[in-house]
Amino acid sequence: MQRVTVRFYEELNDFLESKRRKVRSEITFELPRSVKDLIESLGVPHVEVDLILVNGESCRFDRIVGNGDDVSVYPVFESLNIGGVGRLRPRPLRVTRFVLDIHLGALTRRIRLVGFDAKDSIVDDGELALCSSREERILLTRDLGLLKRGIVTRGLAIRASDPDEQLFELLDRLNLYDQVAPFSRCIACNGLLERVVQTSAGHSQLVHRVHSLCTVRSFLLEGISLCSNARNRRSSLRTKRAKSWRDYDSRIRLRIERASVSRSAYSRSPPTGSPEARRETVTL
Repeated sequence: MQRVTVRFYEELNDFLESKRRKVRSEITFELPRSVKDLIESLGVPHVEVDLILVNGESCRFDRIVGNGDDVSVYPVFESLNIGGVGRLRPRPLRVTRFVLDIHLGALTRRIRLVGFDAKDSIVDDGELALCSSREERILLTRDLGLLKRGIVTRGLAIRASDPDEQLFELLDRLNLYDQVAPFSRCIACNGLLERVVQTSAGHSQLVHRVHSLCTVRSFLLEGISLCSNARNRRSSLRTKRAKSWRDYDSRIRLRIERASVSRSAYSRSPPTGSPEARRETVTL
């Protein structure tokens, strides 16, 4: 019989049964097993883990643990420098992109509203995992089993149930406030927005496209993001988007102040150029 002690830190305790939270627990099993298998058997997806110490030494997921080992498991670090030990996360992403399961449609639209590339058209779990790996997208889901798939290297389990809180949970956990680019992407088709000059010809063309299906490009007119998938009148779109954005804008600015992020890094004005070309590296 193998006996090891395990301790999980910070938000990793959310995945544990109450008796194992914030304490060292003794785990027994028959045969030696990998530390990844041990961690996930207790309910914690490996993508939520950034550092594992076995008997005080950092290790990889394939480390075999056995009788008498002491295991400490830490979540993804965003601001703490742990360069002296072996982090488990892959190399940082140059472009922050997401893929979400179909049950997070409301969150998808909010992620696009603040300027991030978010894909949500994949139904099959296997295809979701493959897309995350192949396209280097962060997988967002509430399905812990999906995050435990070996092919998934970047992912987060969404805790909140309210879409607005889900958005701020994501921005908080990955510290993405300095990458927010409001109205730079269409919330319906995920396409980048393009500014057009309002002329008689351009205006007629835009009205026609507003009532048609999405194309690869979307349009920005008079500071208001308009997509060719929009089916409502432009005046209705202005009212709806302005009302929804006022709330997000104030909440984002408040959280930036709390996080001591440079205010110059965030602007509510639609940006110029490709958001991908301007974003900094994010570690996940």
